Order: sequence, then structure tokens, then C-alpha cells
Amino acid sequence: NLLAKYPGFVFTPQVYCFDYLAEPTLLNTPEHPLLRNKSFDYILSNPPWGAKRVNKKSLDSFACFMTKALAQLSAGGTLNFLLPEAVTNVRAHAWLRERLLSDYTVNKISRYPKVFSGVTTRLVAIEVTKTKSTEEVKFFNGKEFHGAVKPEVLRQTVNCTFAFVHKDEQSILDKLFKKQYSTLTNSVWALGIVTGDNAAKLLPTPVEGSEAIFTGKEIQPYLLRPAQKYIIYDRSRFQQVAKDKIYRADEKLVYKFISNRLVFAYDDKRRLFLNSANILIPYLPTLGIKTVLLFLNSELFQFAYMKMFGEVKVLKGNLCALPFPKLAATDETMFADVCDRILGNDQLASSESQQRIYDYYGLSPKQIKHIKEVVHNGVLA
Repeated sequence: NLLAKYPGFVFTPQVYCFDYLAEPTLLNTPEHPLLRNKSFDYILSNPPWGAKRVNKKSLDSFACFMTKALAQLSAGGTLNFLLPEAVTNVRAHAWLRERLLSDYTVNKISRYPKVFSGVTTRLVAIEVTKTKSTEEVKFFNGKEFHGAVKPEVLRQTVNCTFAFVHKDEQSILDKLFKKQYSTLTNSVWALGIVTGDNAAKLLPTPVEGSEAIFTGKEIQPYLLRPAQKYIIYDRSRFQQVAKDKIYRADEKLVYKFISNRLVFAYDDKRRLFLNSANILIPYLPTLGIKTVLLFLNSELFQFAYMKMFGEVKVLKGNLCALPFPKLAATDETMFADVCDRILGNDQLASSESQQRIYDYYGLSPKQIKHIKEVVHNGVLA
């Protein structure tokens, strides 16, 4: 390809084939002579993705490539990597993001839709210079400029998330955190049933001794759609199950975790769920389960989740970082009553709940309008 690109030139391409990560400190193998004690002005790569065992630790291979490449950049040199979007928001890579923001200049982050056959994740190109600078990080959607953020603002986000949050949006998030708040850290979490063989163990129609089982597809805000499958609940026949008292709790919340939306439903009928649904029994000192449900399904918390994490999965660690206000008893009762009306199919209660939450945080009409635009247009960053 290189020779074909420059047919008028006579030259020998400097193309080498070897394991870039081979070195005693990483894989206990000799480093290639080309790399030994060398630095480079430009390093560009679409490195392999996936788990790699290094010094008894499991790291993503792209992180290994990026770490070594950063060490081999010349002063003022530039690195440009094409990576899975997970590098921008997944907690496991927070250490890498913090290092980039602290020790280097992150010039720009460009997001792209999926471009590889068979790959479902979105992609990002990250350009880094080996200098220390306070210049803003520029965000692009493809080639379209989206905005810029100071690196210290990104460092202050949960897990140093690389999500574009302009100053007006940060002022909205600040209002959530200025209230006294608690988190879901001490709550009960569980995965739905892993049958090990859905084809054999899920039934299309009820039989004697069976009961309905719900999947992520049946979860919608507040209420569940009718179950499409049935199961004989014999715990010994399943591959993985949570404690029975969690499935049979008098009240619990269930949610989709493969989703770019917070979608939580309420269950007080001790129903069963497959592992496409996660279970949450919240414990917050001043909030009942229905008030938690109301906040989790609100536009404001959806906005906060999108801006804080830029995530297309609903992860426990991220949910535990959301700030739930410590409510006075009168406010708690008011929010719980609105939730009861929604659960009772009161058509006006849903929009009323949104406004009551906005009012509680003192958000302006301009801020509310922006939140709605972000949430309903699905703008992640």
C-alpha cells in the first residue's frame, strides 16, 4: 500500500512486524531493538481491544498500548489513538484518564458511530500531546466541533469522565450537589435469574406450577408490561440466582442495564426477573422507595447521568454516584404521593413530577428547557 501510494518514489518502506508490547516489564520477553531507548514525535494506532493479562493484573490491551506509547513520545510529541468509547467513561479506565489530564495535554476527543463490521460500540479518537497545558479539551462529533472544556473541569467529574459539559450544564449539576445528599451505596443490588438454558427453561404459556417471569423488554418507567414468558421456579435448576428474599421482597425496583436511559419500574408483587433486568432495593435515610423511583425516572437525573458518565449502560457504580437529596418529611411525602398517582395511571402526575423536582432544585425555565432538549434529543455529550 505504501509503495502504491507513492509510485514515483524509489525507496524501501520502513515497515516492521513485531509485538509492540514485548518487553521484560510487561510480558517478560525481550523488547524489539527498534524501540529500545527510542522516542517518537508521532505515534498513531488503532490498537487491539480486549483483556490482557499483565503482571497478574487484567488490563484492556488498548490501555497497555497507550501506556507504552505515552512513555515513548518525545517531548512535545503527539499521540492519536482510535479506541472504544469505553475509554472515555468506564470506571476501570479512570486511572488512564486522570493520567492524561494531569501529565499531558488532551487536544481533542472525536466521537464516531460504529465503523467496524461486527463491532457494536461507538468509537473515539483521542489526540494527546506530551506537554503540560491548561488549554481546553476540544470535543467533536465526527468532524463537527461540539465544544471545549477545561481539563480541571473533567478532573472534577466522577471518575474523570471525558464527557462534554459546558459551564451552563455544570451549573445545573452543581445545584444537585449543593443540596445535602446521600447515595445508593448501601442499597441491595442483584441480578435477575440466569437460567443457563433459556430455550429449555422459559415457557411460552403457563403450566401447572409455573409463574410469570419478566425480562428487560417488559420494563418501562414505573410499570411493567405484561410478561411474555413463564418459568418453574426451582432454584436448583438455574445457573445463577440471587437470594430468594431479594426476588420475593415486598417492594423492589427493577431496571434495564443495557440502555442509554434510566428506566426503573416498581414491583410489589414479589415477581421474578431474568438477568436482562437488574434489581435494586434502595436504602436512603430520608427517602422511601417510591420517591427514589420518582427521581430515577426524572428528566433531571437522566440529564445528570448522561452528562456525568456519557454511558450507554446503566451501571451500579454510576448509580451509586448520583446525589439523592436528604428530604424533609413533608417533601418526601409529597414526592411519594405523586409517585403513587403515576403508579395508579394518573395521566397528569408524570409531568407534575418533573416540575416538582425542577422546583425543588430551583432550576430556571432556561435550564429546564436545556435539560429537556438534551434528554429528549438523546445528546450524550
